[in-house]
Amino acid sequence: MKKIIFLFLLFSINILVNALNVFVDENRFLDENGNTILEINYQCKYTELLFVKEEKGFVAKFGIEFSITKNDSLIYTDEFTNKIISKTQQLEQTEKTFSDKLSLTLSKSDFNFKIIFYDLNSKNKSEWTHKFDLLPQNSILSDLEFSKNITDATKNSVFDRNKNNFEVNPNHIFDINHDFFYLYFESYLPSAEKKITIKKNDIIIYETFAKITKKEQIEKIDVSKFTEGYYQIFISLSDGKNYGFREDYFSLKKKREQIVRTFASFADEFLLISYFTKSSNRKNWNTLTNDGKGHFIQRFWHNLDLDPTTKNNEFLEKIKLRIADTNLKFSSHKKGWKTDRGRIFIKYGTPDDVSKMDTGLYTKYTQKDFEIWKYRNEHFLTYIFIDFMMNGNFTMIYADGDDFEVTDPKWQKYLGKDFDTGLLD
Repeated sequence: MKKIIFLFLLFSINILVNALNVFVDENRFLDENGNTILEINYQCKYTELLFVKEEKGFVAKFGIEFSITKNDSLIYTDEFTNKIISKTQQLEQTEKTFSDKLSLTLSKSDFNFKIIFYDLNSKNKSEWTHKFDLLPQNSILSDLEFSKNITDATKNSVFDRNKNNFEVNPNHIFDINHDFFYLYFESYLPSAEKKITIKKNDIIIYETFAKITKKEQIEKIDVSKFTEGYYQIFISLSDGKNYGFREDYFSLKKKREQIVRTFASFADEFLLISYFTKSSNRKNWNTLTNDGKGHFIQRFWHNLDLDPTTKNNEFLEKIKLRIADTNLKFSSHKKGWKTDRGRIFIKYGTPDDVSKMDTGLYTKYTQKDFEIWKYRNEHFLTYIFIDFMMNGNFTMIYADGDDFEVTDPKWQKYLGKDFDTGLLD
């Protein structure tokens, strides 16, 4: 977390929708001097970031640039980069997210604040810019901060709330099967009556009252009986003389349960799934009933769904398009998606570089065509495929950087003693 102290700023919130999908939320609190503490929470799924192979593993670089201006004049600027390191290539296919926050202390207005979020590897970026209203010094209630979960606070956690690690959810969207979520807010009265009201379509569906005497408030909201949809939440505090009120929103969505299949044949579907798993237990697979196999397939593709709240499984849709491409490009005596080149294409897409060559004269084998595939952006991978039978069916003999694939020990003999290994760099 970067903490910046300024005593002269005013900002407001805007929705961020751009190439790099980053969720942002801002919340205001008062310090002991009545200044506004502005906390900007931001979150980006690993599926949005490009992981590139480096010495320490697969690395994504999530950059932040922020600036403060007044009347088009630059007042302050800074930038920093967060490195996310994975030992495998699968982190970018998970539901995990990178979360952080910016914290500023504000006391005056008429300054603009802009954040640019960018992926240094893919060059994708998004911009978030606007003005913020100060929280008045006589406020008795802060803004509302939403969380999916609370865990024990780690040392120096930027999400520490009352000695809890408050896992902030900037988009305010919650899985309907998760029966609750949390709110954090602050009361600036010694004691007060608290009222929480939740409405859907302007109809009150939840209301609770309680007396509070503490500044820091963590409220567990039970939504186990709520239906899917958009909700308004209202919180008010009063001590009989003073009154404070905040309004916010949240949404409940469920993962779209649908038939997720690519092939009618269970055997074909399992073969495709095996492309994305380091080892597939065929013995266990063969003991499953058809219903069991169907459930296994459903769970597998749901776990790779880039956004479970949408109707379609975006990851699987991308794979289906790649399968269609492989059938057009690589089919010979069998479907293109079942070939070695097809398997790699399905997993990683179009290579960044393809060299088509032949083995030349200095090999004891008959001259063969071969191809070198290189991936150098999202992954650092190199493959060699050779057409042993000269019938268009290329077999993989070399793989570098891919723990899922195996190199043939005789690969150099197949290519001949004059093969330039520098071509693999």
